[in-house]
Amino acid sequence: MPGHVATIHNRLRIMDPGKAANKIKVDITVVSGRRPELLERTLSSFADLVFPNFEPGRAIVNIDPFCGTNEDTERCVEIAHRYLPDPTVLVQETASFGASVKRLWMATSAPFVLHLEDDWIALENIEPRSVFPLFEGQTRMVSLMCTSKNWNGRDRYHCRRKRITFFYLSRHPDPKRPVFTTSPSFIEGEFARRCGMLMNPDLDPEKQFHNKRNHALQSYASGYANRFLIGRKRPMVIADIGRDWRDAQRIEKRIIDGRSIWVEQVAERSSAGSSRQNAR
Repeated sequence: MPGHVATIHNRLRIMDPGKAANKIKVDITVVSGRRPELLERTLSSFADLVFPNFEPGRAIVNIDPFCGTNEDTERCVEIAHRYLPDPTVLVQETASFGASVKRLWMATSAPFVLHLEDDWIALENIEPRSVFPLFEGQTRMVSLMCTSKNWNGRDRYHCRRKRITFFYLSRHPDPKRPVFTTSPSFIEGEFARRCGMLMNPDLDPEKQFHNKRNHALQSYASGYANRFLIGRKRPMVIADIGRDWRDAQRIEKRIIDGRSIWVEQVAERSSAGSSRQNAR
């Protein structure tokens, strides 16, 4: 465990967990396309329910030219400044999901990072005392529970599953195969920066943690864990608002040779398809 994180754990054990946790700085990183209507809903919800509860570090936003127009980029910049404390906004000329995550994670410096994407909203109040105590043992990420994780109501950690046959076939989480995500999560800062350094910008940032295309990153991350943050009133603490948007745009994400490809469904059916490689 990195020294500064060990110090944090000791402080939380000795002091009032709430008071101690409130003094821990958290950097905020945001991956965004040119979708101001989604970005505003995302940042507005987190500004209401999450940001005020944590000691702010740096806020860094990466805006890729994914969808939208130059005017939409300007709107996204304005929205970032409205909801985040003195943000650094990085506007890119080329869209690359992997490069954006790599860039953001390597730019952090705080003990912890809250990583966001532009198409998720917070559903309930999230406080330090609910987050930081979960960073125990090998836990380096605490991901916010959402419907897409298909939670069974029991597992505490996000792992890939293995088949076990004993009277009947079943699937159980395999702690040796942890799953790490770029959906909204709290991340131990040194872990985020190390993963950013090892990340291949040309590959999907999530898939390369486990698909054997980035052996250095997969080997490093395999020794650590991703813990679920489960809601108090209901399991889900965030909701995906990008799915309806994608359906309306008639696009879908596919992984081809380890890269994220957005395919326009209408064009594909007319055999004149176009795609946006690694855009998100």
